[in-house]
Amino acid sequence: MKALFLGHFAATVAPRILAKVKTPLESSILDDERDVAHLAPLLANAEIVVGHIWRPSFPPAPRLRLLQSVAAGLDLLDTAAVPKGVTICNVFGHEPAIAEYVIMTMLVLTHRLFEAVTAFRNGSWVASPQFGGGSPHGEVLGRSVGIIGYGRIGREVAERAAGLKCRVIAANRSPVADPAPADTVFPLTELDRMLPLDEPYVIPPATAALINRSKRRGGRVIAVGTTVVRALEHAARRTGHVRAGCGVATGRIEAQTGLLVVDGIVSGMHEPGTSHYELLRAFQEDDALETMAVEAEDHDYRTHEFGDAVLIERFARVERLGLDVHGDSPLNECGGTIA
Repeated sequence: MKALFLGHFAATVAPRILAKVKTPLESSILDDERDVAHLAPLLANAEIVVGHIWRPSFPPAPRLRLLQSVAAGLDLLDTAAVPKGVTICNVFGHEPAIAEYVIMTMLVLTHRLFEAVTAFRNGSWVASPQFGGGSPHGEVLGRSVGIIGYGRIGREVAERAAGLKCRVIAANRSPVADPAPADTVFPLTELDRMLPLDEPYVIPPATAALINRSKRRGGRVIAVGTTVVRALEHAARRTGHVRAGCGVATGRIEAQTGLLVVDGIVSGMHEPGTSHYELLRAFQEDDALETMAVEAEDHDYRTHEFGDAVLIERFARVERLGLDVHGDSPLNECGGTIA
């Protein structure tokens, strides 16, 4: 059996691999896959190629049966150019390192480490809430962590997140018999069921006071984005008044949700069935949202975060104010406009 170690990476690890192989191999090593003069005869006879690179420009490999990558990813393998019938395999073993990198990144971003280190090195305490007046940093402890892809790396991340007492939920392409330490593993086709995750927020005292004062005077509160809606409604869930300070918005806002604070939302357009669309249903009935979507499509408005947005007023508020919501424009039916 003839094997070719192709490329610098494969050439580097070839001695270690060959030392563990018990099946007799007639092996060749080509450090530079761009060396076509040597590559052509080697590929013509190779039954196994070990390497993480495959290009459409490679010479024919009529006897090739196995392409064994020396990396976990296949991004440098043009799989469409690989001869038909060839089995492609990748490797694993770096899950602990990647999982620790993920947890490290979570800690760094949550604690705003770069910002704090930069400020301290410049002799400033501005990043400190106690001494410099900076905003409080978050903590990973007890957070909800969503993992897309619950393979070897995903499970390693989950185990470390569970050590920080995080609630772990995941989504995976294939069924998972034992989800632990994740609470639940959703099918990848039902990814939106695991969203929205808990969202941390900070509401300054001045902002809370302004909102509460406006509500007392009969004013309206318009939230820019679904995250703001979740934050304000969560902060007011106990008393109906927005509480200043830090919090973590939990739960979903849906058609049946009774909004306590927010009277309108500026949002992008979202597809039915998504968590963002479900939140919009708390403001308007389905027929109004469908009419709005048709109107937006007819006028070539862009969806999601690509530039265009809708202003939607809460339906109950529109009725209470006695506004005419059944005018000639279809948008009037949903009590909003497209900006």
